[in-house]
Amino acid sequence: MINIVYLVIFLTTGNGTTSQAIPQANMAQCQANARIFNTGKNNGITANSYSGGAKTQAAMCIVGVK
Repeated sequence: MINIVYLVIFLTTGNGTTSQAIPQANMAQCQANARIFNTGKNNGITANSYSGGAKTQAAMCIVGVK
């Protein structure tokens, strides 16, 4: 089994909440990417510029296996 670091992003839209797990090269890179998502405008990055677009609520790194 291979250890893999995932960047997990939680997004909120007008219709609810969803999450996305994105494989990362290593924990350091994952933490750098998570900081970008967690420190955007209004504590989150808006995925779409229109009203009601998906907005990042949290981003964190987890270790999984493949």
